[in-house]
Amino acid sequence: MSINLNDIPLDCGHNLGGIHYLRINPVYNVKSIPGSVAHVIQQPIQLYDPQHYADIWFVTGGFTEVMTDEANGEYFKQAIQVYVPKDAPDLAFAIQELTGVRCICQYVDGNKNAKLVGSLEAPLTFSSELDTGSDFSDKNGYKLSFKTDSIHKAFFYLMYEGDTPPPRKAFSSGFSYGFLRS
Repeated sequence: MSINLNDIPLDCGHNLGGIHYLRINPVYNVKSIPGSVAHVIQQPIQLYDPQHYADIWFVTGGFTEVMTDEANGEYFKQAIQVYVPKDAPDLAFAIQELTGVRCICQYVDGNKNAKLVGSLEAPLTFSSELDTGSDFSDKNGYKLSFKTDSIHKAFFYLMYEGDTPPPRKAFSSGFSYGFLRS
């Protein structure tokens, strides 16, 4: 059996780290995800309720994807982690409501590339860690994590709103505190 291999091109453009925009779609609200062409999803995901999502405000964040080879085959350990500063009642309430929710996330990175992470078959799981620090100069806030194991690399996603992410706000008007547990 012959395998076609592609060259890995040299890209001499800007290379900015981190992610700058994060939208969470609860998996029970995702009707379907279009197929990809050349590892790019070019159509919007289909949602039962297009206003049921959460935009997460954060100060730093990133995405990692590690290929792992085990007895059952190769898969990708995918993780999005963001840091949300300052413990507060509204933030604690929103985090409590996200607990147990399986989701599919879309993010935009520092190079304005959008990706869709998670799938209907392998949604992301949510976890949080609060650290108030022990000294006045320490950070006080939450590390939010979204993780999954997938047989596919995260797909590039061309359907996000505009060339630049919208201004950050605590949670979007589309955020629902009534996320259902799945």
